[in-house]
Amino acid sequence: EYGVNILSLERAGNGWELETVSAPFIKHSHEITVNHSKVSGNFEVKKVVFITNDEGFIRTYINF
Repeated sequence: EYGVNILSLERAGNGWELETVSAPFIKHSHEITVNHSKVSGNFEVKKVVFITNDEGFIRTYINF
């Protein structure tokens, strides 16, 4: 949900890329529920990337 755990949501090709806090339990093909002003609903995860940003915080990028 935007303002709770979605940090950003942007178009990425034919889908979306969502940035959130660390979410190690989300994997490829899982179904996620997104509640954001740009898009809402249930979606299948296509790609998950974990990074550590310059401030040392772990971020998860989820493509769906």
